[in-house]
Amino acid sequence: NFDKGMLKVMSSYRWPGNVRQLRNAVERLIVLARGSMLTPDLLPPEIVDGPRLDVLPAEEMTYKDAVLDFKRRYVEQALRKCGGNQTRAAAQMDLQRSYLNRLIKELDVGGEGSKG
Repeated sequence: NFDKGMLKVMSSYRWPGNVRQLRNAVERLIVLARGSMLTPDLLPPEIVDGPRLDVLPAEEMTYKDAVLDFKRRYVEQALRKCGGNQTRAAAQMDLQRSYLNRLIKELDVGGEGSKG
């Protein structure tokens, strides 16, 4: 069984490797699963953090909300890739660390206790 998060990740990923990549991902899930529920944490990072198709139609989200959603996902992804290190993430995004810290607070990314 796929949980809702898994379905969202799997259906919104672009699958640049097409069927072969999908088949390999499903085989990995089967091998790593410990129970009957399959969750996104079993997927490789390139699928979880990879290219997405999940842009919502304009009638489902305001422009302002879409921009905030993009910023939040972009910051979250950069922090994940840098192991939560804000200094490295800021450098990767070509931002001042102080501005990244302000974004993290403004967008409520990662909750309290983010690594710096």
